[in-house]
Amino acid sequence: MNIFYIIGRRGRYRSCRFFGIARTNASTLRDRLDVSTALFRGGWWPWLSVMATNVAIAAIAAGLIRFVGLGSFLLVQLPTILLAGSIGVWLFYVQHQFEMTFWAHEGEWTFQEAALHGSSHYDLPGILRWFTANIGVHHVHHLSSRIPYYRLRRALRDHHELGGVNRLTLLQSLRCVRLVLWDEDQCRLVSFQRVRLPERAETLPVPLTRRLPLQSRGAAVVGGTDLNVNTIVETKLSLRAPR
Repeated sequence: MNIFYIIGRRGRYRSCRFFGIARTNASTLRDRLDVSTALFRGGWWPWLSVMATNVAIAAIAAGLIRFVGLGSFLLVQLPTILLAGSIGVWLFYVQHQFEMTFWAHEGEWTFQEAALHGSSHYDLPGILRWFTANIGVHHVHHLSSRIPYYRLRRALRDHHELGGVNRLTLLQSLRCVRLVLWDEDQCRLVSFQRVRLPERAETLPVPLTRRLPLQSRGAAVVGGTDLNVNTIVETKLSLRAPR
């Protein structure tokens, strides 16, 4: 097959995936017009609420277009939507698609293990943490989703062991783009190059929690320490937003 054809297909795929095109389509069209939400999942009331929001957005957009013109409106809105979509796709990607993530078959996982090890701790610089509302503390968010964003950093301060679980820096996260295949033997994501050239690949140990019986993983799920994540969840009651 022509190498330029392959590169072109990969380029188009990655452009759609990482530069907001796919996310923009999902957030502006698919999720806002999906009737299956009403028919099979949330019922008609959530769907009608979304439709009401759509009408309000359309009214605001029509008003802006009337005052500033279609060209000026699109010149501001399209780059903003694409940029926001790209950032959203990237954050979601590195929060779940990293080397030591957790994938398991049915009956081979626990909630705590999947929450902590299936999500990364994206340790961003302070200004980016502020702009993204601490969503980088994603493993704690999955462990207890009722903790509001402004208390996620406190959860890390109260339980230092959580800070080192699946920690990714901004520079380290760039390497995640190559990770596309799941290695069942070593329980990690790998690149195509690792599969094509296995003799160059380093054999790494299977993560600790995968080597323990399922019933013993609750206490060892955090970096092999004796910190029990069930206790962590209980102590998070004071961190949750008031009802």
